[in-house]
Amino acid sequence: MSVAGAVLLIYDHVLTLNIEVGLIWSARWSVAKVLYFMVAYLGFSASIFIFGTMLVAHFLQVVRALCKLVVLIFRTWVIFGRRKMLGIGLIVSWAVIAVVVLSILIYNIEQIKYIPDPTPGSQGCLLIEGAGRIVLVNFVLFTGIDSGMTMYHGRKHFRTSSSNIVVTLY
Repeated sequence: MSVAGAVLLIYDHVLTLNIEVGLIWSARWSVAKVLYFMVAYLGFSASIFIFGTMLVAHFLQVVRALCKLVVLIFRTWVIFGRRKMLGIGLIVSWAVIAVVVLSILIYNIEQIKYIPDPTPGSQGCLLIEGAGRIVLVNFVLFTGIDSGMTMYHGRKHFRTSSSNIVVTLY
C-alpha cells in the first residue's frame, strides 16, 4: 500500500470516528466489540507493516480476514435461529479454513510475488503470483456458501415483509 493509500484509509476512518466512539467505545466489552476492533484496526496495523516486513503485514491481513469470517458466522447462526448443529458446522468450517490459510501463508511466504512498487526501496502489495491465490479461494468459497445460505433464508422473509430491517439485512 502506498503512502497515499494509507492516508486515504486513515481519512476514511476519521470520517466516522465520532459515530464509532459513541456506539462502540462506550458499549460494554463483548465478543462483538472485540471482533469490531480487530476488523477495524488490524487494517491500520497491516498498512503500517507493509512499509516494513511483508510477513507481518500478511499475517495481520489474514487474521483480520478470519475475524471478518467470524462475524459472518455469527450473523448466519443468528439468522438461522441459533441452531446448535449449524453453529458447530460453521465453527468447524472456519477452523479448517483458518488452519489451511495460515499453513499456506507460513509455508509459502517466500513464493508470493508482487507487482513492483514504483517507490524506491519498497515492495508492492498487489499479489500477482503464489500461494496467496489459494488463500483467496478459501475465503471466497466460505463467503460464497455463507452468502448463499443467507439469501436462501432471506427469500422467505421477502415474501412476507418488506420492512427496512429485512431489506437491509438481506
